[in-house]
Amino acid sequence: MNNLLGGKFHQIAYVTADFDKGLEALRSAHGIERFLELRDIRFPIDRAGAVAHCHIALGRTGDLEIELIQPLSGAVDLYREPLGREGPLHFHHVAQRLDSLADLEALQATAKERGFAIPIDSESNGMTYFYADARATLGHYVEYIYGSPDYWAAVGAAIPEN
Repeated sequence: MNNLLGGKFHQIAYVTADFDKGLEALRSAHGIERFLELRDIRFPIDRAGAVAHCHIALGRTGDLEIELIQPLSGAVDLYREPLGREGPLHFHHVAQRLDSLADLEALQATAKERGFAIPIDSESNGMTYFYADARATLGHYVEYIYGSPDYWAAVGAAIPEN
């Protein structure tokens, strides 16, 4: 796969320094009322064992998933970078969903061939994912995700619709 913006557009993600204020901004200003809140969650960011500790909230509106991340500790520098600006929400990345592990691996190979850094490359809870650092060209990261149909069914059932 050669198109690095390929896959299905799945998610837009924001980072925040204050989880509750970030949720309130999404609720009051944008009408995204209901979230699956995962406070104090730890997840791997690489295959060597580095772990990020964050609060994460996920909400869905139509076909779009909204993610809110507050970095707490561990391997979270990638999430802290935008937090020096004013406001409760800071755009961080978009996520593209891939239909097969082979598609995900092909996109990762293409990204590396084109010189994109891969700051996150991991698998967790039934999904395989990586981030390409596209800040120099797009101004943000792009996350690529593959999960089995059973994984997406379970996640879809857990994330509230708005």
